Amino acid sequence: MTKWHEDNPTWPSMVGAIGRANMWGADTEPHWDLLRIPRIEYGSTPLSNVAVASFPDQFLKRFETRAGSPTIGLMGANAFLDFRVGIDYAHARSTSSAPMPSLPLTWISSA
Repeated sequence: MTKWHEDNPTWPSMVGAIGRANMWGADTEPHWDLLRIPRIEYGSTPLSNVAVASFPDQFLKRFETRAGSPTIGLMGANAFLDFRVGIDYAHARSTSSAPMPSLPLTWISSA
């Protein structure tokens, strides 16, 4: 995430995973770095204003072990806040609807 911020210094950032970025209530979350990415492509679905948080190595290793494959991060449900998402477990695929009206992002502003 540090590289993304260095390459894109105008993207809003802050320290302290709060609100939608707060994942588990871990003691370390208030010290995590956050960055808001203006646009990400998730397959053919464009996602706007996606917040990402730094993720301590000990948490990442746990997810790699559970998934059985390398993991560089997790995408939270907040990335799909403006979509209806369907998960078809039997066929190992997901679908998403057209974007719905966005909610205002008031919890992270330009630093």
